Amino acid sequence: MYSNAIKEYLIGNDKVRLLIWDLVIKGLKVKNESFFKKYLSGSVNKGFRSNYYPPCPDPSKVVGLVVHTDSTLGLVQLGDVGGYQLMKDGVWMSVNPRKGENTLCINIGDYIEVMSNNQYKSVIHRVVTNTEEERISIDCVAQPPWDFPLSTCPELIDEDHPQIYKPIIGKEYQAVKLEGHVCRPQKFFTVAGDAHLELRHAAGNVFTSTSDPSVVAARA
Repeated sequence: MYSNAIKEYLIGNDKVRLLIWDLVIKGLKVKNESFFKKYLSGSVNKGFRSNYYPPCPDPSKVVGLVVHTDSTLGLVQLGDVGGYQLMKDGVWMSVNPRKGENTLCINIGDYIEVMSNNQYKSVIHRVVTNTEEERISIDCVAQPPWDFPLSTCPELIDEDHPQIYKPIIGKEYQAVKLEGHVCRPQKFFTVAGDAHLELRHAAGNVFTSTSDPSVVAARA
């Protein structure tokens, strides 16, 4: 029963993902949409993860999920309990799910930032714990094979918008990610050779604000 439910969920998730991906492409207003559509066509690596976060006696000392960016277009079903936070202008912002409405959070990933020449930016995010309620979320990702050539759409490169990222292969990107450069690792692949990334596992609180985080109402 459980496997059948997961299979049905993933089929529905794929339909939503492709719909959102189509909207992402249209937002760039490019003529050659096939450059982007090949990204999620054919052989695709898919991942499904159910996350459980129990109540924590001291949330200040425990991070539910470390600071990171997704590689691709990430779809996260948040459940009814808050804890998901994203970074905006150096401040952590809490994304509060709408109770009972199966809030879906959509994360733009690193691959999309590279392909769009930085018109779309990958979302820096994390999960924090709380003292009172358990939290459950479902995370689904899909990305092309490791040998997929990752590059910027030529239509998005011109005199006013010079190319930022040099072409790489998916496995090169993943190698950097696995080394612990968990936050926007594509910075290692800029045309100018800009390798100044400092945010890693050991520095997961670099962007933590001293003020109370703003609150965002997530829309499904």
